Amino acid sequence: IETFSLDRVGKAGAKFDIQKAQWFNQQHLKMKPSPELGAMFKQNIFVTPGTGQLDITGYPPTVSIEKATMIAEALKERVTFPQDLWEQGRFFIVAPTKFDESAVAKKWTLEAVKVMDAYQKSLEPSSSISADEAKSGFEGIAAGLGIKAGQVLAALRISLTGGMSGPDLMQTIEILGPAETRRRIQHALQTLTVTQK
Repeated sequence: IETFSLDRVGKAGAKFDIQKAQWFNQQHLKMKPSPELGAMFKQNIFVTPGTGQLDITGYPPTVSIEKATMIAEALKERVTFPQDLWEQGRFFIVAPTKFDESAVAKKWTLEAVKVMDAYQKSLEPSSSISADEAKSGFEGIAAGLGIKAGQVLAALRISLTGGMSGPDLMQTIEILGPAETRRRIQHALQTLTVTQK
């Protein structure tokens, strides 16, 4: 109301630009404090993606605001609407039960299995790990096996998220914690099959 002025209204026909509107909304969310976005994440935690319908089947009833804030911080640059926080970040709360088959066919190699197995064994069952510790540990394991870390990073992401997309991988490990990271890698090792030599 304070900034509106009739003499600033254009005479040409109005055009609704959905992409510009989405960009505007994205910028709006980026400027919000992470704890506020964390609260939005918690509000959407039981909403089935794409439906807006509540579904509490198999989901844990609570997540701390501290963890929700960390998740929101990791996703901040990637979301356009508040519900995107849950749709893109649900894997932090609910471990993947299915894996992207095309990604597995390309990235789940013998080298990847060697590094995944060694890395999960190296993870201490402590309550926390920093992104820097996760990175140096992973790179050290890969180098020790004579394998470039970059060659097997995608396999690590598949293990943790079920697919090839997501926020920073080492930040993801920090949020999941070493015990959950280890559990997910073990599950992937038991579930996935190498299809290429």
